[in-house]
Amino acid sequence: MNSASSIDFAVWEDRTSRPVRILRTLWRFAARKPLGAAGLVVIVLLILTAIFADALERSDPNALDTGSLLQSPRSDAWFGTDHLGRDLYSRVVAGSRVAVAVGFVSVAIATIAGTAIGLTSGYYGGKIDLVIQRFVDAIIAFPALVLGLAVVTAIGPSVRNIIIAIAFVSTPGFSRVVRASVLGVKNNMYVEAAHSLGQTTPQILLRHILPNVMSPIIVVATGSVG
Repeated sequence: MNSASSIDFAVWEDRTSRPVRILRTLWRFAARKPLGAAGLVVIVLLILTAIFADALERSDPNALDTGSLLQSPRSDAWFGTDHLGRDLYSRVVAGSRVAVAVGFVSVAIATIAGTAIGLTSGYYGGKIDLVIQRFVDAIIAFPALVLGLAVVTAIGPSVRNIIIAIAFVSTPGFSRVVRASVLGVKNNMYVEAAHSLGQTTPQILLRHILPNVMSPIIVVATGSVG
């Protein structure tokens, strides 16, 4: 009976200490990388603002008030008003949802597509690499802003189409970064060992090469969200 009670107490103590361990881990991360911790706080606040935008808005972000045009910050309009009398604070809060959706979704699409293209181009090389890179060069040759505007004009203006346009413009950059990393690791011994063990190309790409080129992908992706 005593042994069972001691085991139950140990399990309970372990469960209660998990939040403490998480807080200690976060504190150590903040102490080692204060700039990274500050960036993480900003991202978390932006996401929370987007999630609870309806509760944080002080008024209808699209409501017009012709009697309060271009007003300075005040108690009922913390950021002031614009040229149509709309509450800027409420518009910033409401716009956070669009910012989060466009930033994270477009970068996620570009990361996945660019990683797939870069893995294929860098691993196979030869004519496949040549053809893929000529298409990539053709896209990169256009200014990103002009190309993005052209895509939106062609498919129509909407948040979904803006996400598609940004992802399309950003994909070549991701593919170049991934391709360069793949060229640096595809001839390593662990790749040759995987070949000798009879692993298929998808297995080699996903199990051995992709994990070893994730660092630059993460760096580029986090830098592109902004």
